[in-house]
Amino acid sequence: MTAFHGYDAFTIKGSDHWKKINDGKNCALLKHIGCSQHKNAITCVENLMNQATHIENIILQLTQFFWLTFQACALRGHDEMPNSKNQGNFLQLLKLLASSNDEVENIILEKAPYNSKYTSIDIQKEILSIIANEFWKLIHNEVGDS
Repeated sequence: MTAFHGYDAFTIKGSDHWKKINDGKNCALLKHIGCSQHKNAITCVENLMNQATHIENIILQLTQFFWLTFQACALRGHDEMPNSKNQGNFLQLLKLLASSNDEVENIILEKAPYNSKYTSIDIQKEILSIIANEFWKLIHNEVGDS
């Protein structure tokens, strides 16, 4: 059990105690509905369902990601805290784009839903990995065809 007494069973871990689901006053679903994990899951779904903003945010970040990558610029800075003077090229470029475009400013960083910022190191590494794999496939196809 977690500190939340199993309330994350329906949002994170899953449940294998289905006999206890409809247990009168101890009904796990009724307890789950009021917990913070349930509210977080609802917020995530609502944010994801707002596809227009979601897709625009992804496209914007991929565009700047490609630009920095093709320019051989480092993406991350030493200190990416909000009060840092230099948060790295990726975040600084994102802020620069936002400063010149109101539409961009309204969908990124602090104004983006918390689950769709796509600025974490794990996301950046995954995007770089995908780019590298696509380039490897292109090179392999060209070399293999000649």
